[in-house]
Amino acid sequence: MLLALFVFLLQPVKTGFEKGHHGWVSSHTLAIATRAAPENYFLGYTSERMTVNGPDKEYFDRYPIFFSGITHLVLKPFWDNFKLHIYMARQWMNLIYFLMAWLVLKILDHFLSREKAIAALSIVLSSAFLVYYKDMVHFDQPALLGCLWVLAGILEYEKKRNPKLLVLGTIVGPLLGRGYAVIFFLLAWYLVRSFRSWRNEKSILVFFREKALCFFVCSIPLPALMLAFNVLAEAKIRNKSWDETSIVVSAKHRLGMKSYTSKAGEEKKFRWPSFVLDQLQRTLDLSTPYAIYGIHVKNYKNKFTHYTTVLPKFFFQLALVWFLVIWGRKYWQALPLETKDYFLIFISSGFLWILAMRNLARFHEYVTMYAIGCTIVFSILVVEFLDNRRLKLLPYLPILLLVSLFLNSLRGNLVAEEVNWQAGEFEKIRSELKFKKVKSVFLLPSRYQFMKGVPHGPDYFLSGYFLADSQDLAQTVLRNEGSSILIVDGN
Repeated sequence: MLLALFVFLLQPVKTGFEKGHHGWVSSHTLAIATRAAPENYFLGYTSERMTVNGPDKEYFDRYPIFFSGITHLVLKPFWDNFKLHIYMARQWMNLIYFLMAWLVLKILDHFLSREKAIAALSIVLSSAFLVYYKDMVHFDQPALLGCLWVLAGILEYEKKRNPKLLVLGTIVGPLLGRGYAVIFFLLAWYLVRSFRSWRNEKSILVFFREKALCFFVCSIPLPALMLAFNVLAEAKIRNKSWDETSIVVSAKHRLGMKSYTSKAGEEKKFRWPSFVLDQLQRTLDLSTPYAIYGIHVKNYKNKFTHYTTVLPKFFFQLALVWFLVIWGRKYWQALPLETKDYFLIFISSGFLWILAMRNLARFHEYVTMYAIGCTIVFSILVVEFLDNRRLKLLPYLPILLLVSLFLNSLRGNLVAEEVNWQAGEFEKIRSELKFKKVKSVFLLPSRYQFMKGVPHGPDYFLSGYFLADSQDLAQTVLRNEGSSILIVDGN
């Protein structure tokens, strides 16, 4: 209950979108969810466009419609008030973060006493990425909830012979946000169990007898049908063939089936050595507490501020690597074979998904959150280490989480001072556009530069209005003056 109090009450009243991934992705997801209405078959999309070929809609939801559809229904009562709409959206994501905490605790209870489990939970939840992105509106957080659901279900099924949680997770998990990741978590379970059986029996038949195979296979049809539904619904709404839909085109990019046109200096990110090193660094970042990471003062004013925030992170991660190599290796050798398998499932599951979505993971650091299994294992190692050394620090670890949440709140309040003008300005603009009966607008200097660092901000705030590709296709022109927006009479 104390965690819930801190999570919800410390949420900053941040009613705009900041530069970078946090604001970019939040505005994009909200733009999709805002349009995930019954008349669109609950299939959201990013924006309405006015092109030389006439009206069009772009970037349709690639994932099962349930998260964006439910988000639409939850937030619909607040649509007339942007400030409240954005604030409630962030609290909606905080609720998912809190549910994730409950599932992580269920997982830890299988390996630790309740006192130790709460201490380990504090380490996991204070992760720099989890804290920083907990109120970002995105498809990965509900998907991560589904992934934790199946991990907890696997433990319940194998340790207590209770399949209920796993069966529900196998059905529902893949339908939550970018829930296709759940399938890869079940695949990791199947592979670890099958290879263990194969090493014992030396028979290829074990790969077909493994019980995990049933759950893995059963997790595929429903999300596959939902994806087909999305493709066909977009094709119908846009009057396009299925292979011309934005969903199919995007899938080719994400899966690496179609090459990106990289910008200057980005070629290195597409090389495997660079990708692997990036993921290893981000996994260390994932296991670094927010309070140490220094993300709350990310906009450095001078070199002194830079080093005072970077050095704690550097020394912590150096100690983390030393800890894993020296003590973690000894702890691993003493583990029962069954526990080793569970830890291998935790560690490998997220990386299987990250590898499959490598073109997404290259440029989006928050995708590394799927490696949460690594952080869970790390938290268990730390708690056992402290207990074995009889260091009476376990009762104080929840303080680390509370400090991390508090620092994130302070940072959010600083951001709010810079972005909260957006909601009021766009409410005023929408009121004027409605009075003038305007349906299409052109944004100066361009659509994606209208809100610097937040290209999908206008997609959200101007939902229902056509964003014209050129000025001669628009009824009115909007110009961003920094902290105010002006209407310029068009054609």
